[in-house]
Amino acid sequence: MLDKIRDALQRFFYGRRGMDELGQFTFAVYVVLLILNLLTRNILFYYIELAVVFIFLFRCLSKNFIKRQQENDKYLEIKNRIARFFRIQKRRWTDRKTHVYRTCPHCHTTVRLPKIKGTHTTTCPKCRKDFEVKV
Repeated sequence: MLDKIRDALQRFFYGRRGMDELGQFTFAVYVVLLILNLLTRNILFYYIELAVVFIFLFRCLSKNFIKRQQENDKYLEIKNRIARFFRIQKRRWTDRKTHVYRTCPHCHTTVRLPKIKGTHTTTCPKCRKDFEVKV
């Protein structure tokens, strides 16, 4: 009997995607919403929970690998962009006494320069154009 159940479950889950990083994120959102719902007893959180669980299960049980991979890649792109922003802010804070950050007027790249008072001419590492910086 247990062998039949195990075989049926294996046939059902064969070819399914399972958890990826977007799946882990949606599960974390579900847990947060569940806790908020338990604390506030708000019906809005209940319906949002149901939607998030539906999305989570749909993604985990889907056989459309290409579409789910594209969704996960888009999520990772957004996540990395946000993480990069906070890394830059942290680095700016730790370097605040020794370096200044200026934006290139031509390509808008952020350039890290030593904090030496005066007007300096610097070259952008990306577009190779010179511009003046006052520190």
